[in-house]
Formats: sequence, C-alpha cells, structure tokens
Amino acid sequence: MIQLRGIGVSPGLAIGKAHIVKEKRVEIKKRKIKNTDIEHEILKFEKVIDEILRETDKFIEFYTTNKDDKEIFESHQLILKDPELKNSILAMIKEELVCLEHAIHKHFHNVASYFESLDNDFFAQKATDYLDVSNRIINFLLGKRGFKQNHFDADEIPILYTTTPSQVAYLAKAGVKGFYTAKGSETSHNSIIARSFGLNCVVGIPDLFDTIKNGDYLILDGSDGTVIINPDLEVLKEYKLKLAKQELHKAELLGIINIEVPKIVGKKIALKMNIELPEEIEFITKMKPDGIGLFRTEFLYMDRDSLPTEEEQFEVYKNLAKKLDGKGLVIRTFDLGGDKFSNIFTTAKEENPFLGNRGLRFSISHPNIFRTQINAILRASIYGNIKIMFPMVIGLDDFIKAQRFVKKAISNLQNRGYDVNSDIEIGVMIEIPSAALCSEMLAEHADFFSIGTNDLIQYTLSVDRTNDLLNNYYVPHNPAVLQLIKYTVEGAKKHNIPVSVCGQMASTPKYIALLLALGVDELSIAPSAFLDVKKEIINLNDETIMKLREFNIKTTVNNIEKKLREVSSEFEV
Repeated sequence: MIQLRGIGVSPGLAIGKAHIVKEKRVEIKKRKIKNTDIEHEILKFEKVIDEILRETDKFIEFYTTNKDDKEIFESHQLILKDPELKNSILAMIKEELVCLEHAIHKHFHNVASYFESLDNDFFAQKATDYLDVSNRIINFLLGKRGFKQNHFDADEIPILYTTTPSQVAYLAKAGVKGFYTAKGSETSHNSIIARSFGLNCVVGIPDLFDTIKNGDYLILDGSDGTVIINPDLEVLKEYKLKLAKQELHKAELLGIINIEVPKIVGKKIALKMNIELPEEIEFITKMKPDGIGLFRTEFLYMDRDSLPTEEEQFEVYKNLAKKLDGKGLVIRTFDLGGDKFSNIFTTAKEENPFLGNRGLRFSISHPNIFRTQINAILRASIYGNIKIMFPMVIGLDDFIKAQRFVKKAISNLQNRGYDVNSDIEIGVMIEIPSAALCSEMLAEHADFFSIGTNDLIQYTLSVDRTNDLLNNYYVPHNPAVLQLIKYTVEGAKKHNIPVSVCGQMASTPKYIALLLALGVDELSIAPSAFLDVKKEIINLNDETIMKLREFNIKTTVNNIEKKLREVSSEFEV
C-alpha cells in the first residue's frame, strides 16, 4: 500500500481501478502546398471551424449544468470566431504555402507558449483553453478521435497529466466518479467543471506516474487530496464504509434543503454562505441559503498580471446580486496580505505580513485601487441587496475614514450620472481583538458586524494558524476568544445591529450551539458545510441553548470542553 498526498480540488471519495491516459502526441509535418491548393485549404479551414463550433454548441446544450460552465465553453467559441485566428491562418497558407494542419498547429502553439511564458495561473488557463481548441481541430482534420478514443468504465479512475474542459465533460458523460491530474489548481476551469459535475478530483502529485500502474486499485479523496494505491484490506474496508456513509449522508442532507430552520429561543437564525469564486453561485443557490454573508473579493486580484478594472468588477458584483434575487450579498473589500498575495502589487517585502499592510490598511494606503473597487460595488448596488464590509479594522478611526471614502464615491458617481444605492449598508469584520474591544463604539457607526473567527483566534492567542506545530494551541473555544465574541455581541446589541459569524467556527457543527448561546444572529457558512450546519440547527432545542447561556465561560478550556460534551455527545476536541 502506498499513500500520497496532493491537492483536493473537488471534494468526495472515489474508489476504483486506475486507468492511465497517455495522449499520443500528433505529429504535424510542415507540408508545402501549391498555389492551386490555396483555395482548397481555405475551404477546409472554414469547414473545420464550423464543425468545431457545432460540436461546442452540443457541449453547451447537453453537458453544461450552469451558466458558468456554459461561459467556459463559450470562451472556446470566441477563440474560434476571433478574426485574428482567420487572418493568421490564411496568411500562413497564402504567404508560406503551408498546409492547414501546420498553420493551425503553429498559430495555436505560438499563442499558448506566449501565455505559458507569463508564469501566471490566469494566463496558464488561457493556454490550456487554446490547446484544447487546437487539439479538437487537428483531430478532426486528421480523422482522429483524440481523447474520445479512450473508453472508461464507471468503476475506473482516469489518471492524466493534464486535462481540458471538454475532456472533463467527456469523463462525466462516461460515468466515472473521479479523476486525477498532475497539473491543475482549485480555480482552474477544469476544477470548476469537475465540481459542477460532482466529479471528485485530486491534482498535484508529479511522481504519481512513476508509482502507479494500469489496473492498480485506488482510493481518491478529493476533500484532503489523499491518493492511496493498492490499499490493504483493512484500509479498503474503512474507506468503503466511509463511501457508503458519504452517499447516505448526501441523500439525507439533500432531503433538508426545503425544510425551514426553526426559531431558536424565539429567534430566527439566518443561514448564509461564504463564496470565493463567482462560479460557485449556481451550486450555492441550489441549497437555498438566506444570502451570501461573505464574498472574498481578493480572489479577483490573484493569479493575474493586471488589476481588475471597474467594469470587470461591476459585472461580477452585478451578476451575483441579480442571481441572489434580493437576498443579501455582503462584499468584503479585498484583504490581500498575510496568507493571500497577488503578483500585481510590487510592495516592499514584510517580515510579518500577517501583522503588516493588509486588509483595510492596504485599501486606505492605495486609494486608487480602493476607489475602483468601491465604485464597482456602488454601481452594482442597484441590482440587488448589496452590502459593503471592511476587513482587518482595528478601531473606529480607520472605519470612519473608510466610511467617508464610500460617501465621497457615492457623491462622485451620482455627479457622473450613475444610479447607486446611497443608503448602502456598511459593516465591520471583527477579526482583531482591538476591534472586538471597541465593538460598542464601532456599532454606533456601523450597520452590521461579521466575526471572522479564523484571524480572531490567531491574533487573540498569538498562534499562527498555518503552523501545524501549534495546532494544540489553536483552540476556537478558548475562553479568551469566547469572551471577545460575547463582548462583540453585547456591543452590537446596544445599537441594535446584527452580528454574523463567517469564520470556520460557523462551518463547524459542534460549535453552532455555543455561537447561538453567545447571541449571534446569523451564520455565514462554507458551501461544503452548509447542509451539515443546517441539520445541526434543525436538531437543536432551546434547552441546550439556555444551558450554555447559563454557563460561565470565564474558566479553563477543559471546563468548557466538559460543558460542551454535556450538551452534545458528539462533541470531540
């Protein structure tokens, strides 16, 4: 038995036999043509483009499950319809007197090589899309089936070096439950489509091809990136049991989508979701949340070589707001720094970026970048229930400064003739102890709070949450953390503003009763945990909450754990 670890990009378990796919490289020779052949080659070009466009239409009609999948294949259509493609191909045929196959190969590989040379995930994805289109054209011209010549059984796990959106669609049609690629990332088009189809996927184990053979029995865990080759009997039994429970649990959770969450101690708890990529919205809305409680916009700035424009951001925010159909959309202004970097910014290296120029500090110190985002949010605000939230607020001074920045942007946009929601709600993300301690003052000026427990725990306990050596000290239910949450709720109540929790604690079922006992009004949950948390609340009773409210949290971690075990037999540290 061999166990390897990659990156899980589409969660779930798959068990089956390895099917190694080694695509044969098609050799394109530089065949010269005569002047009398030019017209024939041009007609071939027009025919193949029409054929691939029709094939792509079929992909969109039969294999795409949502608008974002559709847009990925529509980008392939734009490549095929690009006037520059036709100009380049016809020029090579007429001036260099080369065959169509060579012209296609040269054009697409030149473009793809350029994108790959930029060493950027955003452009690397463009290169993949261009090569996907190129391969489909070449295979059609040569009468080859390409990737489609592979036959996959439903109990097989394809193992590929890389893949393309059209190939992922083909794998889904073949009925496989998961696949592995050496290249890829969580935000690549392939991963997005894999999640839409419910295909488990792991990427990023370069030496897997040296370790695995066709027919090897595999366990693929898309949640944590584990790949187990030829598991022993006990491990196989363990994972088969997990898989059976997963399928049963999935069916059970789907059954509660339409069930209304009961009131807890007379209060309706809003259940919202966190979102990182616009492409997630179609999947999210199927689970019927009460809105988006956190849209992490920094991902719009990462893996690219230029800043997102106001128009680009406006379209993203507008489309999300419209799809939510009046439900709230809390847009957190970008929080770059710490564990999130963007290669666009050439700022001075910081010895401790987690305590450096990040969050609202970065926005205030880069007013032009900040203004572009705020303008885009404000312009989109008339299309739905959009709210603005500032991250890494340390106290009242910076919040008021940012609030005034928004008010000025509203005035400037109105003077330019734009309609905006001049009463847009502006909130504070409470993730620094100083903000929690200033919560009553902040609540006097803010419209809502959202507690980011990940950083709040890190900064309160002085524990690097990315350091595995300190896992024993990263304790969400530490009394210091709980007292700051309670203090924040009490400060908010004095000015009648709602408090949400959007950090990992809100996505962890064992902490839900505790958070509700502390008085939070809303939970914003990771999509993968949403139905689990909803189930937890449905099963809660008022007695449990009242017992926790009566408990004195000014005690030891051990005493808190003991109390949590009393009210929930499933609580585990």
